[in-house]
Amino acid sequence: MRLLGFFLIIFITLAGARAHAGDPCPPNVAPGGLDFYLPCIVHPLPSPISGKDISVFFASGSATLSIAAKKTLDRQAEILRSHADFNARLIGFTDTREATKSSQKSALAMARTSAVKAYLVKHGIKAERLTVVGNGHSPIIPRHTTEEVLASMRYVWTYATER
Repeated sequence: MRLLGFFLIIFITLAGARAHAGDPCPPNVAPGGLDFYLPCIVHPLPSPISGKDISVFFASGSATLSIAAKKTLDRQAEILRSHADFNARLIGFTDTREATKSSQKSALAMARTSAVKAYLVKHGIKAERLTVVGNGHSPIIPRHTTEEVLASMRYVWTYATER
């Protein structure tokens, strides 16, 4: 029982010292050996890119940036320049009719994300801060396949995360 009390006092002392040091999430291993901290869940900061600026849309079968897409990317570049502690993940999607094979959809999605990355790099964002992913398929499963619905599936989504 005394041994349990001893460990409890040590744990509370160490946990309290770490909390006062301003570190929101202690490391798994302390410099002197194993730590006995409870798991720490720290929620990442929300992406500074949000709302209408989170996605750029494309014409069917195209990876060419429209004027509207360039305006959105200008705002994204401005946000990323002012948040140098964030990297961006660019994720490309296609609609259900753009290509018949999964590899074709992935290639088109990658071409779109590459076009977005090239534009952001040209506008002052370091390439190392940008990760591109071409999903090829949209997370949207449409009930109707009108042109408006299909157009909403052809986009590159930008999500900024802390470095």
